[in-house]
Amino acid sequence: MPTSTIKLNYSNNSPIVVGHRGARNIAPENTLESIKAALNLRLAAIEFDVTYTKDRAAVIVHQETVQPDFNTHSLKLAGREAARLWAFEHTLEEIRSLDAGGWHAQKFRGVKVPTLEEIFSLNWGESYAVMELIDPSYWIEPVGSGDNTVARTITQIVRPEVESFLTRGGNLFVLSFNPKLLAIWQAEFSGIPRILAVWTNENGNATRVIEQARCLGVHAVTLADSMVLEDPAWLKLCRKAGIRCWVYEVTPDNEKDFYSWSAESRKSTWEKLIRVGVDGIESDFPDVLQQWTDTKFR
Repeated sequence: MPTSTIKLNYSNNSPIVVGHRGARNIAPENTLESIKAALNLRLAAIEFDVTYTKDRAAVIVHQETVQPDFNTHSLKLAGREAARLWAFEHTLEEIRSLDAGGWHAQKFRGVKVPTLEEIFSLNWGESYAVMELIDPSYWIEPVGSGDNTVARTITQIVRPEVESFLTRGGNLFVLSFNPKLLAIWQAEFSGIPRILAVWTNENGNATRVIEQARCLGVHAVTLADSMVLEDPAWLKLCRKAGIRCWVYEVTPDNEKDFYSWSAESRKSTWEKLIRVGVDGIESDFPDVLQQWTDTKFR
């Protein structure tokens, strides 16, 4: 398999800006429209979520059920872990029949869930694609032994598109919360840099997790931003291990907090993150964050 060389510029006084599921403040998350909006910003990197369907098509989606969400317009965060298997239970045609954009704005009503092929067919330029591989079995039993069936299946499904993307000169990171999935990529595709994502249930276990990340040979770990601010050990251990420390914003999944979620409300947190020295921020507001850091810190 072709390799992906790391050419990110970490030498400035502020972290690289990573679009979280594209530019989800501009267009509905994980859609072609959202990724295109992020690409137009010429971000250092753009993250998106990949899972697969009943008929083994790689699709870009994060939500967990086909039921209406709190504003009745789109797919829903179900709040029950078993529901993360819903994509496996539906065909590509069924999933493509969903409205993935109407919740965001009327002009996006009828936008389809894209395939990985469609995402990789965009002009990525110098921006890195950060492909998060979703393994629902990990969320159902994160500390269980598991048989790695999902991890190996999704790896097989995305491999042809990954090879094609890299052959065309694309820049790629593979990201997952499941360390066993990253171990598969470490063994089989060592030339593709990897990122270990960590959820708050790992808080207090920084030493163990960063040692695991070091053994996996990852380029970075990415943590909920609150974890870095609450526990300085995460950043210190990353530095000692020679691992980059990214953070991601935890998008609210309830109506009250969702509608008060804004770039303005995030600026105090961004300033704290920059002050402690994180290497990258995965943001729901990449356009505002990029402009703000350019103005304030460069």
